[in-house]
Amino acid sequence: MDETKLRTLNKTYFIWSGVLIIWSLYRVYIRLPEWVDDFVIKPVVFVLPVLFYVIYRERRPLASIGLTLGKFFRDVYLGLGFGMLFALEGLVANSVKHGTFSFAPLIPITGGQLILAVVLALVAAGSEEVLVRGFFYTRLRDGYGSEMKALVISTAMYVLLLVPAIFLISRLVGMTLFVFVLTNIVMSLANTLIFSETKTLTVPILIHAFWNMAVALYL
Repeated sequence: MDETKLRTLNKTYFIWSGVLIIWSLYRVYIRLPEWVDDFVIKPVVFVLPVLFYVIYRERRPLASIGLTLGKFFRDVYLGLGFGMLFALEGLVANSVKHGTFSFAPLIPITGGQLILAVVLALVAAGSEEVLVRGFFYTRLRDGYGSEMKALVISTAMYVLLLVPAIFLISRLVGMTLFVFVLTNIVMSLANTLIFSETKTLTVPILIHAFWNMAVALYL
């Protein structure tokens, strides 16, 4: 492996380690409203380090991490279609957890609350996709020269970022925990493959947002 690729990998793993440590400490010791997590903390912890590194250290365009409109309307249609499929996974997880299948959310939600939930889901999905798909995957792919290796490792990175929320916020156990982790792995793998094909984060963000909504309403 040449020096440039090795340096790319080292810096990618360094940034991932820093984000994981900061995010885990925040989840363990600080409890703020969910809207603060999604609107403020995630963008600061997940996105700002990436933007700083890409713009000021790498001096590469934001398109290199998928921040481009691409074929926007096509991508929106794809995102909505695939997103609804992953939202159904939330219903399946809910039926496994409670032993019955229902379209009714666990917590009654009004029109205004639904709009807020949608916005939160999109913002949270955007932060996570910029970090995991846009940055980790692309830099691991560049460093290893292998899309498959980058796909597997970036998915593992994503799952590890979920650990604090799984045990401290959602407190999932048993079959619900298994289904939640498995569907997130499937979503991550699918999003990476889609991102690799489209070169834009539009579709992955929409898919991820639908999944976030399903988790918020049904888990």
